Formats: sequence, structure tokens, C-alpha cells
Amino acid sequence: MPTKTLQFSSPFELIFQTAPNYSKLKSFGCLCYPWLHPYSSHKLEPKSKPCVFIGYSLSQSAYLCFEPKTSKTYASRHVKFVETIFPYTSLISMSPCPSHLLAVSWFPPVLTVSMPLPA
Repeated sequence: MPTKTLQFSSPFELIFQTAPNYSKLKSFGCLCYPWLHPYSSHKLEPKSKPCVFIGYSLSQSAYLCFEPKTSKTYASRHVKFVETIFPYTSLISMSPCPSHLLAVSWFPPVLTVSMPLPA
């Protein structure tokens, strides 16, 4: 991130004398189509399926894609992204939280237990 102490340049730019490459950053939760040939067992299976982008692989240079129908996660380097469509936005209720609900009502009530005093 650019900082005021570095005259509004990032530490990366100061060290490497070049701007960072943001081309591999994609919108989380967008529709994507990964290349599924490595996961197929038959040549007539589809080469891609609609998935949801869920992040980046920690062990390889690949994107993680979740297929909701089968609940499978695929890691693929070759992915087509549709960053204007977010499949899970229809599942989230867009209505605001009612004002009569306070944070106190989100927690279960405190149970009081009376214990006999030792004699």
C-alpha cells in the first residue's frame, strides 16, 4: 500500500523500482470456468463447469474454484472469470436488520442457577 512516509509510493515500488502486477487478482465470489481436463476420467466429459472463485492455492500457482452442485473444489491455472456475476448474491437477504433487534437479543439468555450454600 502506498504510504505518506514514502511519498505515496509502496514499499514494493521502492525496493524493486517497478509497480506491482495486479493482473492475477480477481473478485472473490465471482463466476468462473476452470479448465477441468486434469480432473476428468473420460474424454467426453465437459471441459469446464460453472464455479465460484474462492481464492488462491497456497501450494501451487493456481486459482481455487468451488462447484456448488457437487461441492467439489478445483485448483486450476487456466480459468475464465466473469467478474460481473456473483452467484451467491441471490442467497443473501438484502433486507436490513430490523432496528428493534439489539446485540443483546442475539445472545442466548443468561441462565441463573441457585446453588445451596454449604452448611
